[in-house]
Amino acid sequence: MDPISQLEGRTTFIVGSRKNAGKTTFLNYVLARRRRPAACLSVGVESGTADRVFGTPKPRVRLRPGDAAVVPASSLASSDAALEILQVYPAATAIGRPALARARREGTAEITGPATNSGLGGMLRDIAEAGIDTVLVDGAVDRITQAAARAEAGIVYVTRVEPGTLASAADAASLLAEAAECAAAPGWADFFCGGSAPAISGDHAVRGALTPSRAAEVPRDARRLVLEDLTKVFIGWREWSALRRRLKIVFARRLRLKAIAANLYNVTPRELEARLTPAARAKLVYNPYLTK
Repeated sequence: MDPISQLEGRTTFIVGSRKNAGKTTFLNYVLARRRRPAACLSVGVESGTADRVFGTPKPRVRLRPGDAAVVPASSLASSDAALEILQVYPAATAIGRPALARARREGTAEITGPATNSGLGGMLRDIAEAGIDTVLVDGAVDRITQAAARAEAGIVYVTRVEPGTLASAADAASLLAEAAECAAAPGWADFFCGGSAPAISGDHAVRGALTPSRAAEVPRDARRLVLEDLTKVFIGWREWSALRRRLKIVFARRLRLKAIAANLYNVTPRELEARLTPAARAKLVYNPYLTK
């Protein structure tokens, strides 16, 4: 499967299983191979040349002429991409005010982004108005729920797999792939925006996160469990599998899983694939830079 062809002409959130999973490296891989102009931004605290928590190196993104990026206004002068400012946003982040800028020549840039979903929505609208329809969002480890800010968005899930995390990494990837295949639930969108629930016999809806305790409260006579979207699933693979055995899980809003990019460290592809469900194996790609 070639993930690149699936990402052009749409908004894609590149989210990770953990910090330093390889999200930004995968983002640069996509930027190096795509055919049309792209825009990129980040939705976490990981922007910059070093991870803000661990201090490990963080790659900058490489832009081509015509590309756009949301960058810290303070970093405009340090970029070699001859950035032209299109918009400056008033809400400052931990590394300063973000600005949407277009590259006039090939070069690298530090990316940043908003702290809220509403801010993200505004940036995505500005990017669309700039005539760019391929948008790549580098998502922080705990910000997958940002993907819900744009209903038609796709997701690439990047996972770092080591011997000690093989089982948990495979379970998380399998759960995400299985959730992405769940059907939509017409008629429930208004409920998750504060409206009343439709009178559908056998449906049980959960507003907010599906946690282990809330999963345990699902009535035994329920036939369908209705959730807002897959970013609200906060249960493990075993709890998910148990629910799926006794009822159907549907989402008011579907998010598309485009690929699972695995970075392997002392784990073979065969060992990982043996633990994945067919749905997860069908989405699996290997990061060409970090696979070992």
